[in-house]
Parts: sequence; structure tokens; C-alpha cells
Amino acid sequence: MTFQIKDSLTVNETLAINTSGQVVTALAVSSTSASSIANTSSAGGTTFSITGTPYIPAGNQTWAFKTATGLGSAASWMSWPDGSIQLTAYQGTATTSNVGGVQPDGTSITISSGVITANAGSLAGTTLNSTVVSSSLTSLGTLTSLAVTNSSATPVTVTYTPATRTGVAILATGKDSVGGTGYFDFFKITNTTSGVTNGSKTMRLNSTGTLEILNSAYNATILSITDTGFVAINTATGVSNGIPTNNGIAMNSNSYIYDDGNYHLTSKTGSIWLNANDGSAVNINTQMPSGITGGGLNVQGAVKSYGAGAAATAFISSGASLVSGVALQLDSGTAGTAANMAVRDTSTVASTMYFDVSTGGSTNGTFKFRSSNSFNELMVLNNTNATINRQMLIGGGSQTAYVSINSSNSYNISGSYGYLSGGGAGSIGSGGNTGTVGFSLYCSGRIQSNEIDVPSDERLKNIQGTIPLDRALLFVRAVDGILYTWKPGFGDEGLKSGFSAQGVHKAGFDHMVVPVPNDRVEGSTDTDGFTSPDKFQLTLNYMEAIPYHHEVIKHLLDRIEQLEAIVASLTADK
Repeated sequence: MTFQIKDSLTVNETLAINTSGQVVTALAVSSTSASSIANTSSAGGTTFSITGTPYIPAGNQTWAFKTATGLGSAASWMSWPDGSIQLTAYQGTATTSNVGGVQPDGTSITISSGVITANAGSLAGTTLNSTVVSSSLTSLGTLTSLAVTNSSATPVTVTYTPATRTGVAILATGKDSVGGTGYFDFFKITNTTSGVTNGSKTMRLNSTGTLEILNSAYNATILSITDTGFVAINTATGVSNGIPTNNGIAMNSNSYIYDDGNYHLTSKTGSIWLNANDGSAVNINTQMPSGITGGGLNVQGAVKSYGAGAAATAFISSGASLVSGVALQLDSGTAGTAANMAVRDTSTVASTMYFDVSTGGSTNGTFKFRSSNSFNELMVLNNTNATINRQMLIGGGSQTAYVSINSSNSYNISGSYGYLSGGGAGSIGSGGNTGTVGFSLYCSGRIQSNEIDVPSDERLKNIQGTIPLDRALLFVRAVDGILYTWKPGFGDEGLKSGFSAQGVHKAGFDHMVVPVPNDRVEGSTDTDGFTSPDKFQLTLNYMEAIPYHHEVIKHLLDRIEQLEAIVASLTADK
């Protein structure tokens, strides 16, 4: 910048000089005091004025610019291009340095008290360095390009304190920037650290007002916020074990939220909690569009209910418009493979599992157990009836009759009562009892049946042949029929007829005798050495005696027929 110092200044005359960043404290004549010359500021572009007696350089004296280092040293003067001290008025360009890349001119660009003031459109440079950062820029106008460089630890600060509530601190407007038509890229940051990767991010607005943040390569939007308040992330890819390689929300490098076509919540370690702290429900698939069938809830592992009392209900199938539905379905997940699953109580102590059905205020609420393919009713339970529409097998073993009971429970029945066994009918009077024996069926009332059968189908038997006549005759001759009465407590009163189980056994027909538990019977040994077992009563199957009698009767009939034939022939000869 060119300026001229006159040989003399008059009182109150002003002299505008551009010191271009040099801090000037006085204007002096050589090394003399400048007390009568005052400056109005202490930075480049200062206007000095004469406030006292005019100074006219004389002899070797000249006007000199003095800096803050003092007035007495020529080294503190602002030098001219030729390095000389001018004895006369000098006109030329001083050796200047700009302030942070800004060249003050004393008019449109000035410095006052450390503040650079630039009129609109007056800055031609593109860089503001750290020397400007420590000050402030009070009027900038419109720039086509501006770079701020700060090598110190002092941050760049924007302070906006308007007198009234108006405007914004930083305003950026534009269009059709690097993103193309409809995009305004207004901010880009870059990390210049050595070895940095993905060191840049760009922010822009699209034509619908969505704020977008782009990746370092400027080829993908990594986050966007719409004008209606939606925060958007792109589709996640590279998912492994529920953890994506991109486009998700990561928390503590442990939990992730992302969408790869399905919505995911993933925790690498630790549980996932969904809480409604006011006790409200956590709803899944309850706001689907009309006509859509819910996909259900799939879990790997247990579903637990930690409530108590009524709150312990684990599954509720309900809804304002629902009149039927499946509340719990067990599925193997593979077609053609059985589920083989259970509803199980895993308590470590004895507990009770309840299946409750509401009666709705009426007489009955009904349980129906159905086949899942045809929905045929297998069993129906209500407050009055249990209807079973299939065969029943109780006690394990093989199914024979429609209802098969293949096990028994041992207990004692006190008389009086009557009974019917394979050995025939009998009764026990008052004070008698059965002893502890096995029973398979108990009825408190009568039993009605069209027929009671002892199985006799030969298809159920391995037939060994007919009873030999000598065996039948042996039974009849060796086994005596007896008359007897029951000892007290073992049967009803009155004379009875029958056989002795011991006698049948001794005669060689032990297959007809069965030991039945009876803890009231003591063991004994007869004089012939036969031992009756302790705590067991010997019971004879009277039905098995009939076939032996049958063979004897047939033999007798044959003999009678033979004798009748002999008698007839003898009569005819006469």
C-alpha cells in the first residue's frame, strides 16, 4: 500500500497510515518524544492526529513509526523498502505483513483494539489464520470461498448476541452443490491425522428438506433426518450371529438395532429388557392391517412369567373381535416331523398344575380334547360329565377290551358283601373282610352289563388237548367236596359247600389254586408236610373244576349208554 508522510503536520490534521498488522504506539520525529502527537488506536490502519504544537522534521530528523517495544530504538521503527531513515518526505510502499491473510486498508478493512472490521465485499483473500481467530470477525459480507486455519489450541468461537430475538448465528444458503441438482452440501469436516481412515463426513440438504450425512467416500448416505422427524438408516448387510457390519445402531459395542429386511434387536452378552413401568402390556403383532394373519411369536428357549397370583398368567388369547383361536401351538418346525413336546411343571417340589375354563356364569364350562387334523372330539370334560370317545387303557400293558385296566391297588374291604369269582359266588357277613388284596375297579353303586364274560375264545389260548379221562376220574375220586362255615371275619354266616384249596393242590391239580395276598392269614404246615404260605390265602378257581366233572359225566353217559344197549339186547333175546 502506498502512502505519503508530509514534512510537516498542522494542529488537528489527521494522517491515515496502514501499518498492516504492526502494533504502533506512536508517531515520532526520529527518537524524540511524540507526546504532542496522539494515536486513536494501537493497531495497523490507525489514524494519527496532531494535538499539540506542529512538528517539522529538521536536520537529520524524520517521521518514524514506533512499535510497542519503545520509542528510543530505531529497531522498533517501521522501515521502508530501501532500509533508510528518511530525512525528507517519503512516498512509496512500506514493507508490510497482512493479519491472518487479511490486508487492512484503514477504510473498508480496519483493525481496532484487536478487532478486524471488514465491510461487506471487501475481503479478497480466502484464508483466515490463527492470528485472526484470537480476535473476531465482525462484518464479513458475502464470500465465495473461505478457509479458517487455527494452529493454536484456541477454538474458533461464534458469538451471536443480537439486541432482539432475531436471525441466526450462522446462515448458509445454496443449491446444486457437489451432490448435484436438488442438493445443497453445506458442511464438510476432515480429519488430517496421519494414517486416518474414512476421515471425512459431509452434511447436505436434499430437495425434500431431509438432512443427510454422507460417508467419507461420498457414495452413501449413512444417516438422514426428515422434515417430519424420521431418523433413517440404510439396510444392514453382512449380518453374522445377529450382528451387522454396517447400517445399524450400536450401543457399547454389545447391543445392536438394525434392519436387513427384518427388524432386529441383538445383545452379544446380557439380557434384552422390554419394560412398561406403569404396568401396561407389551404388545406384539396387535396393530397389523386388517386382513393380515399374525405370524406368531417364535422363541428359542423358555418363555417365563414372573408374576404372582393373577399376574402369573403366561399366555392369554384375547381380542375384541376374537371368538376363537389357538393360544398355544406346539410345532416341530419341520414338515413330517413330530413335535414330541410337553406342557411341563418343572418345580423341584410337589406342585399342582391347573387347567381352568370359565363357566361364564352358566352351569358348565367345557374342555374339549380334539384331534388336530380332523378336530374329532376325543374327550369332553365339563362340570357334570366326562365323555371319552376313544378306547381307554389304564395301567399300561396291552389294549384288550374297550376299557382295559391292567393294574390294581391293594386294600382291605370289610364285610358284609357278596362276590363272584372263578370259583363261584360267595359272601362275607358282618365283621368279615377281604384282607389286603388287589382291586382293579371300585364302584360305589351297582354295575349294569348285558353280559359278564370270562374269556373263553380258543384264539386266545394255546390248547394242549382234551382232559384225559383218567385225570378227570382222579379229580373226582381224589378231591372231596366239603361242607364248611367261614371263620369269624373271613366270610358270611351259614353252611357252605365247596372244595378245599389245599385238597385240590395235594391231589395234583395245583394249577387250579392261586395265592392271594391276605395279611390276616398265618402260615401253617399239615401233618403230611404241605405248607400253606404266610400272609396269603389259597383261592380255588371253581370254574376250572367244571371241565373235569364234564369229562367224568361224559364217561358216565357213555357207560350208561353201553349198559342200556346190553340190557336191550338181553331183553330182545327173551
